[in-house]
Amino acid sequence: MFYEYALIPDIFEVKNYSAANIFEHCLNPLKEVLLDHAVVRDLKRGEWSEYIWQNLTHWHPKTKELLKKLKKQNRLRLFNHCSGKHHACDTDWCVEAEFSHKIEKLDGIIISINNSDTFASNPLYSDIERLQNSSFWRSRSCSRRVSKNMADYVSASKILLGCSNSLMFIDPHIDPGKNQYSGFTDFFDEISKRYVRPHIEVHRVGWHTKDQKGAPVFEDNDKWKSTFKKEWEPKLSLLRMEVTVYIWDDFHDRYLISDIGGISVAYGFDTSNRTDLKTTWTRLSRHDRDDIQREFDLASGSHNLRCKFTVGKNQS
Repeated sequence: MFYEYALIPDIFEVKNYSAANIFEHCLNPLKEVLLDHAVVRDLKRGEWSEYIWQNLTHWHPKTKELLKKLKKQNRLRLFNHCSGKHHACDTDWCVEAEFSHKIEKLDGIIISINNSDTFASNPLYSDIERLQNSSFWRSRSCSRRVSKNMADYVSASKILLGCSNSLMFIDPHIDPGKNQYSGFTDFFDEISKRYVRPHIEVHRVGWHTKDQKGAPVFEDNDKWKSTFKKEWEPKLSLLRMEVTVYIWDDFHDRYLISDIGGISVAYGFDTSNRTDLKTTWTRLSRHDRDDIQREFDLASGSHNLRCKFTVGKNQS
């Protein structure tokens, strides 16, 4: 659904293309994906992007535009030094990307056709001129089948958890006091690996059951505060993280929404001990993601807010 790529700097230099006039023809499809459902691994803890910035005179003018958009949309994912090599040439950046892949999986490394022969036998690589035919590019999908356990949930949302400035977990039945949601804090553990923490929201309804006429039987607001604080406060305080919880009158659908992208979480974030149970998570279009984000904004009036409170401790 969401992907992470390493870009070798040689793809930004016109001389590395088989013809000078095809640069934009090759860059535009890549740019479209990067700004919609992917991030770029910023190798050597940001030295990659700094290297691109410092050498802008070497690259095609469109490079600056792309880098600015990647930064603005928070799609540069910092990754620590891996190989120990200096970035003296493009091959060194390839080595760094490969080392980082051994630590945490990349979905692909994109290079110029000028250097592609060196890595032709490695399916992790594709030259930008033949990107559309590469196996890792063609295997992209807008959905993913996941088992109903936290390991799969975290894996499927890893890029959003690791890069987003804001995260909204929307599930009408999230209840930390219930066994099927007891592993939800695994999301917080993954988020805590970041140096800069995102704004985190959790949205649920204020009832468990409905009466004979189908009207919700609302729980006391203090009960919700007590439950969330009892179950999550120790973990969040330890991680120095804060979560804002919204209790609404009613809604049904389940989502994970962030500034980078959104996922329709068909049956929510509850887990099961049954290993045969699977569900499908689907990437939302940008339009739908924005629409859902507006729906759960207090100003929209789409739902009636019953209460709002924070759990955990802010970094400050």
